[in-house]
Amino acid sequence: MIFESDLVCIENTRMDRSAFHNLCDMLKTIGRLMPTKNMSVEEMVAIFLYIISHHAKNRIIKREFVRSGETISRQFGHVLNSILRLQGVLLKKPDPVPENSTDFRWKWFKNCLGASDGTYIKVNVLDVHKPRYRTRKNEIATNVLGVCSQDMQFIYILPGWEGSAANSRVLRNAISRRNGLKVPKGFYYLCDAGNVIERCFGLLKMRWAILRERSWYPVKTTCRIISACALLHNHIRREMTLDPLEMEGTSSQRLGKASKRATHQWTSNEDAILVQCLLELVNQGWNKDNGFRSGYLQQLEKWMAEKIPNCVIKGDPHIKSRMKTLKTQYREVADMLGNAGSGFGWDNVNKCVICDLSVWNEWIKGHKDVAGLRNKPFPHYDELGIIFGKDRATGEGAEAPGDVVENIQVEEATEKATSEAYDVMNNGENYDDYFDVNLENVSESILFTNTGNSESSPSMGKRPTVQGEKDMGRKRQKTKKSSEVDETFVKIMAKLGEICEGAKEKIGKLASCFQHLADNAKRKMQVYDVIAAIEGLTDEDALKAVAIIYLLILIRRMCYSQFQTV
Repeated sequence: MIFESDLVCIENTRMDRSAFHNLCDMLKTIGRLMPTKNMSVEEMVAIFLYIISHHAKNRIIKREFVRSGETISRQFGHVLNSILRLQGVLLKKPDPVPENSTDFRWKWFKNCLGASDGTYIKVNVLDVHKPRYRTRKNEIATNVLGVCSQDMQFIYILPGWEGSAANSRVLRNAISRRNGLKVPKGFYYLCDAGNVIERCFGLLKMRWAILRERSWYPVKTTCRIISACALLHNHIRREMTLDPLEMEGTSSQRLGKASKRATHQWTSNEDAILVQCLLELVNQGWNKDNGFRSGYLQQLEKWMAEKIPNCVIKGDPHIKSRMKTLKTQYREVADMLGNAGSGFGWDNVNKCVICDLSVWNEWIKGHKDVAGLRNKPFPHYDELGIIFGKDRATGEGAEAPGDVVENIQVEEATEKATSEAYDVMNNGENYDDYFDVNLENVSESILFTNTGNSESSPSMGKRPTVQGEKDMGRKRQKTKKSSEVDETFVKIMAKLGEICEGAKEKIGKLASCFQHLADNAKRKMQVYDVIAAIEGLTDEDALKAVAIIYLLILIRRMCYSQFQTV
């Protein structure tokens, strides 16, 4: 697959042999990917590239590489984490268009760093999360923000946002993240630029088949695979002088259709009745993934006509357009109130957003839809939360490559700390020793039978006994068996006592461990409250800060214990 020829290597891994070996070298030195006793780094990387190139299932890889399914899954995760650690090397550094540029496509955009746009990639999510991930094309997908350079290498990529989120919202989040997209003063990116970024996304999906269809991995793993595919795309374009896929070309056209314009001027009373009707739809079970089921507009039109005399409001376009406006306003208000440290507040009496004028002017620069909502009543915010709240994208699964590396470090530290906690609880003892009871011997000593007894059988040449001798023999035998049962019973009870005593000691240790974990969690919450009070920090930043602090404390304790041992 790798060593036969460049043609075979490109067919299976999407890169030639030179690029493949250079990638393996970087994964060993920078990505900290280590070989195992039975598998080399080259084989691990080949398995990973083959899976994402052909979207191959685990059982196909088991047959091709003669490995167990567990080994393939484990090594796939190791290679994925190692590739993500290369993000500092493989992500393209932005290079502005110079003043003397002669490129006929870019010479008109002086100081431009690149182009940005979004694309949808299908994901596999739980049914409860499908409304947030359903796109306008009725697909379950994640909205991926990509930023590329003039030579179609990725500068930044942010997968994980739900498919219902607009590109502008994802872009605002990318700029505000700690490891987000940086735009130096005096420079800019072309947003929704079309040709170059769409060609870049087209090459990405043509190269890696796993991005063209819904994968079998959880959404978190899928988003990390998307980032890894972008990094490998950059590696191929740097290492290979000619990209075979680029010759085929990727062109896409954005299709749009004119929408009907709503001309009805809505009153506050009509808004209130519409919200009541929408709540009635929810109570009757009309809602489904990211909206309502077919026929809801006709039902709303019927209810509105019953409650408003001489009503001229139609389901399409009037109600449909007003619902879109209310949904947009609700999401914008929810973003303002959910942004920790943003300076916004909510007046429960007047049902409106309150803030300083400077904060408001700064916010509406990127949120034109809420320009008139400051100090203006928005009385149906709570009701709209019931109607549209579950469909609102939160971006909780979004991870840039830099965020992924930090999260992997936190996950590894958490796993190590959990393992040490279990070691402390068990104290190196084996529970099996407490239950080492030979039940076969017990059953043999308890279960008795006279059937086929050789000593009492006439066929063995023994003399027959009279009835009195038989009665005396049975009494002596019964007495002997009773003493054996008593002795066995005493031994069993003694053993049970030892087991209970050992279990009591273990339960005490377990309770102490749980108490230690509870105290530790309480201390973490106290640290979190102090950090969260710092102005400008989001909840995510505060949680990461707490994790880093306790990671440093764990490292300090380990170093101190080793020093005492020495």
